[in-house]
Amino acid sequence: MMRTDIQLLRGVAVLAVMLAHFGALVPGGFLGVDIFFAISGFVITMSFVKLWSRESNRRNVLGKFWLRRFWRLFPALSVVLTATLISAFFLLPVEDFRDQLEMTVWSFFFAGNIGVEVVSQQDYFDPAANFNWLLHLWSLGVEEQFYLIFPFVMLFLLGRFKRTSSQSTVISAVLIGSVTSFV
Repeated sequence: MMRTDIQLLRGVAVLAVMLAHFGALVPGGFLGVDIFFAISGFVITMSFVKLWSRESNRRNVLGKFWLRRFWRLFPALSVVLTATLISAFFLLPVEDFRDQLEMTVWSFFFAGNIGVEVVSQQDYFDPAANFNWLLHLWSLGVEEQFYLIFPFVMLFLLGRFKRTSSQSTVISAVLIGSVTSFV
């Protein structure tokens, strides 16, 4: 089901990120990324709850959830990584190509955020990091690493809500959500 409000928020997020990357006077790139993360969390939560309601076996829920995430992202990621690596091979000096190759491996395993630190020995904001052609994949890494933990939290919460709707369940849900977000 296509939701107009979600599409509008996505448009605002894209605009904020693009303006930040093009040097807009009003900083909004981080807000755009935060909006993307919030939208993704909402959409994935709704998808997980729907899957939970159709499946009786928790292992099936986990397997189907992770497979859906993988097949939704992997084809496009493979094209981006392959095209970037081929371009880097022809356009970069050998040492810089090695860095791109290593960053490709990190990104292939949805760990671009870790790869940025390891490959460049710098963080996202260092000027030298701008030469990392796959720098933008840090956010995909953060999101996918969160989705390794997220299903377990959801299974716990959905199991609790199914059995009882008491005040302690709501408090547990808020507490777990808070702790998860801080982690």
